[in-house]
Amino acid sequence: ESYAGVYVPTLVKRLVENVHDPPPFKVLGAAVGDPCAPPAVCGVGNAPLFHVLFAHGHGQMSYKNFEAIMNACGGLSGLARLDAPSHFDGCGDALKRADVDAGKVYPYGEYDDCNHAGDPFRRRRSLLSEASEPRQWFLRRPSIVPLEEQPPPPPPFHAYPGGVASGGAPCGSLRALGAWLAEAETKTALNVPATSNFFECDNGVGFNYTLSEKNVLAIWSDLVQRMPVLVYNGDTDPGLNFYVTQNWTSKGIAGIVEREAWRPWTVDGNHRLGGFVTRYASGGAGRFDFATIHGSGHMVPAFKPVQALALFEQWMSNAFKRYAP
Repeated sequence: ESYAGVYVPTLVKRLVENVHDPPPFKVLGAAVGDPCAPPAVCGVGNAPLFHVLFAHGHGQMSYKNFEAIMNACGGLSGLARLDAPSHFDGCGDALKRADVDAGKVYPYGEYDDCNHAGDPFRRRRSLLSEASEPRQWFLRRPSIVPLEEQPPPPPPFHAYPGGVASGGAPCGSLRALGAWLAEAETKTALNVPATSNFFECDNGVGFNYTLSEKNVLAIWSDLVQRMPVLVYNGDTDPGLNFYVTQNWTSKGIAGIVEREAWRPWTVDGNHRLGGFVTRYASGGAGRFDFATIHGSGHMVPAFKPVQALALFEQWMSNAFKRYAP
């Protein structure tokens, strides 16, 4: 997920351009979730439109505030402007008021109910700064201690009685990742040396995501002609929300034609909603699908593992299950 939206397509591009004959292996497809996609997403400023729609659609904004923003910022088309807060009189003030009223949520899961006091991961970008600044993608301080040796989080991290993380997991449960990675069986399955240590250093102090590829949309436009491609998004991810991803996937990838409009897909082929899917055909051997995962935040396999597995299985079989009447 996330910055994998840069390094996955660039890696796949290198693999399919492999000059060895025969190639050491065949790339059968590519998938990314809640991804960066420069120049559309990450490394650039973002217009406030989709962040306003997300906040309003997820109950963080009153209809009164929504109307005030629409009136002050030139409506939907005005909010799509990168300079909307400064271009329209009163727009910046309307966004600031709505931002204060929206409160704070976990940037990777709208309905996360854990107490992240003191955790910089909790920091939320404002509606206004989304439009005027490049995103600072993760703010956690780098660790110099292997994950499995790190101390447990302080009590405030999971102090709310009955609180649950995105997807319903107990608060603090993602810390189990360190213990899992320390297991010998895990290292064997990952095909890494038994002496390997894993570190948590994502975008810590001094860490900088420097884009080496300025336009991954051009890469995706090429790959969809060669192989199946899936871009998916949790629909409760405030950080890289599904409106943003839906927009660039429908408008930024060349050579695809919608063959199946937005519709629900189910986990079981009956009534268990998995999310929604829009399907596209390409002129080549590939295809393209955009799917949402209902109720998931940023890290879909961690937050909604059952739905994530069903999504991958259905994508690989080229058949997204529908509702049964």
